[in-house]
Amino acid sequence: KIKLKMLCYEESFIPISKRFKREDPENKLTQVKIYHESPPAPMQIVLYKQKAFITIHDGKNITVIHFDEPNAYAGFKNHFDKAWDQRIRTFKGEKGVQEAYSKLLNAAKPSDEVIIFAAKPSSLESARYNLKWNEEINKKTKGVRLLYYGNTTRNKERAQELRNVGCQAKTMPTEQELPISTIVMGNKTITTVWSNEPVAFFIEDKTTADAYRENFEQLWNQDTYILKGVDAVGDLFDEMLEHGEADLIGARGYFVDLRPEFTDDWEKRAIKSGFKMRNIVDPTVKGHRVTTFPFVKMKYTLNKEFSKLSVFWIYGNKVAISNWTEKEPIIVVIKNKHIYNLYKQQFELLWNN
Repeated sequence: KIKLKMLCYEESFIPISKRFKREDPENKLTQVKIYHESPPAPMQIVLYKQKAFITIHDGKNITVIHFDEPNAYAGFKNHFDKAWDQRIRTFKGEKGVQEAYSKLLNAAKPSDEVIIFAAKPSSLESARYNLKWNEEINKKTKGVRLLYYGNTTRNKERAQELRNVGCQAKTMPTEQELPISTIVMGNKTITTVWSNEPVAFFIEDKTTADAYRENFEQLWNQDTYILKGVDAVGDLFDEMLEHGEADLIGARGYFVDLRPEFTDDWEKRAIKSGFKMRNIVDPTVKGHRVTTFPFVKMKYTLNKEFSKLSVFWIYGNKVAISNWTEKEPIIVVIKNKHIYNLYKQQFELLWNN
């Protein structure tokens, strides 16, 4: 009935923890943790009643050094307490990062949920490993959700690769891609800095994990955001294809003029996918390429002055409002089914007028 706290090196953790679990199934007496530093020597240190002894095994002989001395006990106890309370481990290099990920995979349970602030790995090998790892942990848990910072073409491709293996993935409309990824599962967090020599920090702390999780949920469920720049308009064109159809009010073809090569490729993909589009615009736009796509239906009933103000994109439970009065367009995107339905009704009224 002695209370015991034991720190074990990893190679000895599993058999020891199983043995004590059999004797103390409710962990009322025994607590066992992994000691994450490399063992300095094949030795064991035991502390009790202001005393300590060290057992050293060199493969042939066993030597025991006994300290019946409070100061020696206090020094060893201080070291033990710091090691017991450790919450952060550092893994360096690609192999080290893979080791950290592997530990999280091994600890995963069917009841766990995994969320990831994703980023581009530092090498093709790491990218392939991460894809396989996500597939495996998705099968082992309730599921994986990933957010990529940066709504770039490559990030969209990564997101699609992850959807193909069963994960949920989204891209965030940020102007920059971040070289830092964070994985959260239970009270465990892995933050990886992807550089030439990547570094992963493995943190076991509930407060840290909960803070990341709350931030993730807010970003995952956000329904309004702002995009800037001509390339962001290209992202809207690609998103429309994903949903198969779109209705536009006031699309005069500014983007088509600025990105003709993109438009060539997009038109081919739209035709191949069976995409459908309707556009209401003023009569002066008649004959522009944006009005002659083979999959577009046109109405030229919009007032010219109104048409020059903003363009409304209505598709996939989203409404995007783009303003071209500045050098760089600004787009407000609203992802809300109720608002989408309102704009859809407004479009139908204009279309049937």
